[in-house]
Amino acid sequence: MTSVQQLFSLEGQTALVTGGTRGIGQAMALALAEAGADVLLVQRNTSNTETKQVIEKLGRKAEIYTADLSDHASMKALTPKVLADGHQIHILLNCGGIQKRHPAHEFPDDDWNEVLQVNLNAVFILCRDVGAHMLQRQLDKNGRRGSIINIASLLTFQGGINVPAYAASKGGVGQLTKALSNQWAKDGINVNAIAPGYIATDMNTALINDEKRAAGILDRIPAARWGSPDDFKGGVVYLASRASHIHTHLFATSYNDSEYHIMAPIALETPNVNENFNDHRDGLALEATSDAVDEVNVLRAEMRVKNGTATQEEVDIYERSKFDAEKDKAQFRQYEDACDRVKNFYREQHEKQTVAYNLKARNDFKANTRAEMTIWQAMEKLNTLIDESDPDTSLSQIEHLLQSAEAIRRDGKPEWFQVTGLVHDLGKLLFFYDSQGQWDVVGDTFPVGCRFDESIIYPGTFENNPDSKDPIYSAQHGIYTPGCGLDNVMLSWGHDEYLYHICKEQSTLPDEALAMIRYHSFYPWHSAGGYRWMMNEKDEKMLKAVKAFNPYDLYSKSDEMPKIEDLKEYYMGLINTYFAPREGETERVIRW
Repeated sequence: MTSVQQLFSLEGQTALVTGGTRGIGQAMALALAEAGADVLLVQRNTSNTETKQVIEKLGRKAEIYTADLSDHASMKALTPKVLADGHQIHILLNCGGIQKRHPAHEFPDDDWNEVLQVNLNAVFILCRDVGAHMLQRQLDKNGRRGSIINIASLLTFQGGINVPAYAASKGGVGQLTKALSNQWAKDGINVNAIAPGYIATDMNTALINDEKRAAGILDRIPAARWGSPDDFKGGVVYLASRASHIHTHLFATSYNDSEYHIMAPIALETPNVNENFNDHRDGLALEATSDAVDEVNVLRAEMRVKNGTATQEEVDIYERSKFDAEKDKAQFRQYEDACDRVKNFYREQHEKQTVAYNLKARNDFKANTRAEMTIWQAMEKLNTLIDESDPDTSLSQIEHLLQSAEAIRRDGKPEWFQVTGLVHDLGKLLFFYDSQGQWDVVGDTFPVGCRFDESIIYPGTFENNPDSKDPIYSAQHGIYTPGCGLDNVMLSWGHDEYLYHICKEQSTLPDEALAMIRYHSFYPWHSAGGYRWMMNEKDEKMLKAVKAFNPYDLYSKSDEMPKIEDLKEYYMGLINTYFAPREGETERVIRW
């Protein structure tokens, strides 16, 4: 009689694994090694050796193969390379994937194609090529030739919001798994899929700690707890081993009927597209708009440099910065397409940002304290901007903030500069509190109370703003005088202005840092040359600081993913320097 240990043993087998450097993929790769398999890790580069080292400490062999899931040719070359090196592949685990978010009617072709390439085409290529290799192998004594395990998603069954490419790709993975299983089950190749849902990872820490939100999620989880990466270890070993020989096209989800089986605790989320904005705000949509706005500004700067109309300062910043010089600006989409995706947003912003609204917003800010929390707690709360209807988030908000700070740190900038990069987007917390929509949180900023300048993107969309017809507010100088200084100018209310006032009152950040926070979205001024008549001597110095900061704000989003646990201690020290704790505090509690 075969023992249980023998049924689940992977001794003598080799697994080819994508997406094994962190999270669920890493846990699965380690599980295969713990069960006795050697592991071939497919990575974009060899800089991350953590999984490899842990596998080797287990006494198993591990090797990294570099390949780009987003490149068709790279994926076609992978399996032949592995086989040419003399490896036999007994287990294929497809765990690598990416996410892109846009409203469906604005979803760009490039993002659609990239998501489908990484999440579906690459999976098919590996299944096809490794499957062909397995078919050439003789059946073992148990009638098996190999196992293929694909990672699907809860969105294999649900559509999500603003993630049509991801949902389509993961739906495709589900159907591909069934199709291959139907064809190869008789040949001794098991093809199965696992569909993760809510998993307790770093990106969900803030959501887990939010008692109200966490309780709502837990109510929808049959197992009444969040999943963890380790929850997938037993399941992947089962599907890779001969213990699962009779199971094909099994989906590990929380559906519990004749075809689907529970493997990890998962919440069933049915997104409500008619959510009350004041009750549940779609942070995912806000981030999509914010990213699209940034994209437009990247392309505008790039175009000015390339066509020779940029100032020397812009050339210096965008061409000579050590950080920016390493970026391939060709990866950003064409300017016209990018503008189309944000035109409706800017129309609404330009119609509603009036003097009256800005006076009210500032009065509300001074009259109310919306929350009290530390800087790090604010960063964790910002994580919850990502809507829980999409559990497969690629990067958390904290990781985005750390990307900017780490880029600044690598270039040897002073500590106050690094802290500014870390906190500069925390004003988006405004979305949780007083905002009336996206239009008074994100987007380029501009002065109110004077004529709307032609340097503002889409200047024609101010025609329905009542201030554009006011005899005072529509005059060139309006309520201001030349040389008044930007400190005395009322900029359109949003996350930059909100955070500027908080930091001005509750930190020791220098004037340059405050200018970076307040003006980095004031593109009509620092990039297009508008509103120079307002400037005084101080503003000339602040302009240089803002120009030095902006490349780190725009380009760091495509940088490598930082590890929160490795960086937190360092940045906590900087936070405590510039947001000094008061008596009895270990961290400064900020009034938001």
